[in-house]
Amino acid sequence: MKVGSPQAISSAATVAPESAPMMGGAGPRTQAQIEANVQKLADKLKANPSDAAGWVMLARSYNSMQRYGEATGAYAKATELGPNDADLWAEYAFATAMAGDRKLEGKPTELINQALKVDPDNAKALQLSGTAAFEAKDYKRRSRFGRKSLAGFQQAQM
Repeated sequence: MKVGSPQAISSAATVAPESAPMMGGAGPRTQAQIEANVQKLADKLKANPSDAAGWVMLARSYNSMQRYGEATGAYAKATELGPNDADLWAEYAFATAMAGDRKLEGKPTELINQALKVDPDNAKALQLSGTAAFEAKDYKRRSRFGRKSLAGFQQAQM
């Protein structure tokens, strides 16, 4: 309620008929339609590889489709074009862990450290760092990151 317009919630629920085609028709998109749109975006990025926002969208699309191997490639390009986005580095770390053996050691930890270098208080990176410490049985470090992450979360809620 602090941000935005409460009236937008009710107006978003009713879509004008002329805007329905832009939203993909009357109902939700099928998996095939989603995959086709993601492929169109990937093809578009081949022609325009410097589109940072496009790479972020592609990476997040692959991530949500659980196509983590493809997501890591798109995140690599997105972070190359936008190296000062800690959330993006943290998402890249998560996708890299998921594409591998679902462990945060190695490359995912390097990516988490890069996110924390960009923003030492980044909630996603702190949470992943705490999880990585837990996996490594480094409970002292896990506790420190857990407290810092919780403090950041509580401050954001104020």
